[in-house]
Parts: sequence; C-alpha cells; structure tokens
Amino acid sequence: MPRSGGGTGPYQLPAIYLAIPGTTILATQHNTPLEDIANEFNQPYPIAYGGTFGDTAVTGADNLSTNATVASSTTTDLANATGVNVTITGTTTITGLGSTAVAGAKRWVTFSDILILTHNATSLILPGGANITTAAGDTALFENEGGGNWRCLFYTRATGYPVVIDPNIASTVDTRRQRIVNGDMRVSQENGTTSGTTNGYYPVDQWAQYRVTSAGTLTVAQVASVTPAGSPNRLRATVTVADATLAAGEYWTLTQNLEGSNVADFQYGGASAKAAVLRFGFKGPAGTYAARVGNSAANRSFVALFTITAPQANTDTVQTIAITGDTTGTWLTADGVIGITLEIVLACGSTFQGTTGWQSGLILGTSAVTNGMATGGSVFELFDVGLKLDPDATGVYGVFEIGYTDAKFYPRRYWRLEQSAYYGSVDITGGQGCHSQYEMAKIPTGAFVSSVTAGGFPATAGFFLDISAIGATYFKVANISASNQAFVDIISFNARLS
Repeated sequence: MPRSGGGTGPYQLPAIYLAIPGTTILATQHNTPLEDIANEFNQPYPIAYGGTFGDTAVTGADNLSTNATVASSTTTDLANATGVNVTITGTTTITGLGSTAVAGAKRWVTFSDILILTHNATSLILPGGANITTAAGDTALFENEGGGNWRCLFYTRATGYPVVIDPNIASTVDTRRQRIVNGDMRVSQENGTTSGTTNGYYPVDQWAQYRVTSAGTLTVAQVASVTPAGSPNRLRATVTVADATLAAGEYWTLTQNLEGSNVADFQYGGASAKAAVLRFGFKGPAGTYAARVGNSAANRSFVALFTITAPQANTDTVQTIAITGDTTGTWLTADGVIGITLEIVLACGSTFQGTTGWQSGLILGTSAVTNGMATGGSVFELFDVGLKLDPDATGVYGVFEIGYTDAKFYPRRYWRLEQSAYYGSVDITGGQGCHSQYEMAKIPTGAFVSSVTAGGFPATAGFFLDISAIGATYFKVANISASNQAFVDIISFNARLS
C-alpha cells in the first residue's frame, strides 16, 4: 500500500495485516506490507519524514535547499520556513528569529526590502555588534545557538560589499567627505557648557534643540565625556520635567541644517540622486527612536528607526543608517540656504508620524517611536555624527573623523564672535569705527555682546554701518578729549540657516 498524498504523505498499513492469536497466518496479510517496505527502501523518502525525496545525492541536496518566503515581523521565526533558503519580505524591524529551531540549524536568508535587524549580544548577534539596515538583495547566513539565540555568521550587501569594513582599510580608502559640521560636538562658541531649555537653543555649534511640549522641561548642554571614537565632548539632553502624555503636535529633536552647497552633489530631487550613509553615537534609555532627513520646504522626509534594547540602555552605541537617494521633491543647492535637515528624533506625536523610508510631508517618525519625554531624569547623549555620500550603496561609513573635516563648511561660517577694538589719544568727535573681515554662509545678523572701555567711551553697544557675508564695519559713538581712549567690544555674527 503506497504512501498517501501521491507518495509524500504518511504510510498506513493495510487493514488485513494484523495477525490474530489462534488463527492461521496468511501470506496475503504480510506480503503487501513487506513489499511496501522493500519499495520504501528503494525510492526517495519524503522530506517531512526525515528523507531528502531525491533519487541521487545531487537531487536530495537540491530538495533540501528549496526556497521559502517569510514575512518580516518583530520575531521572524525561521524554524517555520519550509526550506533552508529563506526570503524575508516586508519592512518590519526584526528583533529575533524565533526559539523553536534546533541548535546548529542554519538558514540562508535573502532580504527583499529595507528593514532594520536589531543587534542583541545574546539573541541576535550581528557582525560589528550594531544594527543593520538591510537593502533589497542583501544576503546573510544565520545559525541557531540554542533556544531563541541566533548568530549571523556573515552578511553581504547586494552590492557585494561586506557590512563591516576593517577600519584600518577604511581609513586609507574611504575618501568620501564628511558633511556634518561639528559632528564631534567640540565647538560651542555661543553657550559654552551652559545648559538651556528653550526651543531653538544651541548647546553646541550647528546643533539645536527643537521641541514642542505642553508639560516638559528639556535641558541640553555640551558635556565633556570622551566618546568611543576619541572625541572629547558630547551633546547631552535631559528630561528635567517629564511630559508623560504626548499630544499629537508635540515633538523633541536634536537638529542640524546642512547648507545647500555642502550637499549639492547628493543630487536629490532627480534621477541621479545618490545613496548616503549616516552614523552617530547614541546613549539613552531603552526604546525606539528615529533619524530623519528632510528638505528645506519640509515636504519630503526620510525616516529610519533605531532601537536601544534593554541590555544597550544607557550605554554607548553606534548607529549606522543607509539612506537611499530621493528622486523627487525640491532640494536647494546654493550657499546660505538649507539643503538638508538632519534630525535625531526623541519623541513625536501623531501629527508627525508616518512610515519608514521616503515620503511626502514633515514626518519625524512612526507610531513606534518612544516618547523620550515621558520619564523625568532620562538622559540622552548624541556624539560623533557623520554623513557621507555612499554611491555604491555599501551601507558602510568607515572611520569617524574627529575635528574639522572641511575648509569651507566649519562652525564659524554660521556663527562667530569677533572683537572690535580701538585705542588712541586724540580728540574724537562723533565716534570711532572698526572693520571686521570674515566669510560666512550668508549676510549675518550682528549683535553686541559685551564691552570694556576707557577714556570716555561708553560701555553700551555701538552700531553697524554696513554688514555683508564677508565683513562688517562697527561704529562706537563718542565725543571725547582724553588720553588713553579705548574700547574692546565683543560682537556676534549669526548666519545660521533657517
């Protein structure tokens, strides 16, 4: 009696096989089962019952390598796949690969979409010890180490590049230019280490806090704390007073606006748009947060999520995010205008929620983003931020560069302190002017900061006779006749992008 299901199902003995005590054993009772056993030994055995269903070694191996498709989910159970080659579809962030596979089981995986694999030092061990953002066509080999613990033995980009590059090699071959200004948080001209809580406050040059909160007090400051890359400073954001219930229009971001001419070669808005890679150091409570890239009109947004697991909470992590080029929208490329806005999103209400990837509108995150303002005393730190073009879509940043990385786009191009001074001993009628020379992103706004005077000059502010992107003349009013006439005024020039 053959197997059911066309030879792939279970074997069932014929009804007459059973021998009854005290009766004569008949050949018809046992010939058929014995013939079935002989036939079973000489034909392919079904996979579901421990065989390969192949009549040759090659066919058997091929049958065991069939492909299965599994939709991504928070726990994507590879044990449920019907083959050892698995294609994972969808964009849901994966934090685990299931707990039912036997130890030693391996799965060759191909990703068909962009999603985040969340590194966990025990249950989902990834190369480099960091999250991986997949791309269509990326492949990986996973091995189960027992229970729900899986290790990625290797990961290869669709481009052929590995997910991790030897930093010694990357430092010599990676010539892509860093676009973030003051990514190591070392420059803080305006506020030094003084903390601030206001919307638009700059704790360090080029990095501002933007927030809308009905109940919270959010404090940001530059702090001295050496980073894994060796930078001396970080940007620290603290929830001084919590906002436990996030309203639809509330949010909290740490933001930098990049000048159009700094990112013109990204070629966003057309068919030649290039891929980029973002990396940043992040320390904070367990939760899911977001990184956003947008245009000056705030009607195009790229959103990527990153997760801080419980074991990673309040420890230094490095996040790497692959960004595809945006082929639509309007992206400015001139001097003195916003080309790209980069935001690290710590909270966002439903008004600013969308999906991951590129989309229309001002979208800061998804509904999965944690309310980072919810718990008083929570501390977040941002450090070692880098953004580079990635024309080969490797998803690899390489070595983070400490200090100034560009001769044109540096902190004092956007905000600077200048000293205007005069010393003399002749009669002055009207006043005395001084000229400052500089190069800034656009015509700045000048402001009086402080003054030291002698010989009759007032300690009050002077005024600007002219001001441009390359210099300004500052005039101090006085009608005096005295020796040792002097003033030293500190003035600020603000050409920040807005």
